[in-house]
Amino acid sequence: MSDFTVDTASLAGFRAAVDRAQGRVDGLRGLADAARLAPGTFTRTAGGQVADTGHAEMLDGIGAQLDSATEKLRAIAEATSKTMDNYASADARHGAAMSEIKGQLDTAGGYEA
Repeated sequence: MSDFTVDTASLAGFRAAVDRAQGRVDGLRGLADAARLAPGTFTRTAGGQVADTGHAEMLDGIGAQLDSATEKLRAIAEATSKTMDNYASADARHGAAMSEIKGQLDTAGGYEA
């Protein structure tokens, strides 16, 4: 390995934060699902059908937003993982190339490595 390195620790920290955010979104989804009412909860009251429908529509909207957030977080996590892999690969290639160059310079300078 050479002196060239990529701060993959920061990327790993970012990836962990994305994973935590996904966990929070999943928790919110659980809360939203738990807030669903049994059909006809309010129907026995005046205007109850409107309340049932409004409540269901609100939770459907929340569900759609949570689905969108989950998709975006998943894409960010995948992109971060690919970036980390690319950096690790580039770091390894660069390290090997630098070691080879150092060996050639040492040999050219009369030093045997």
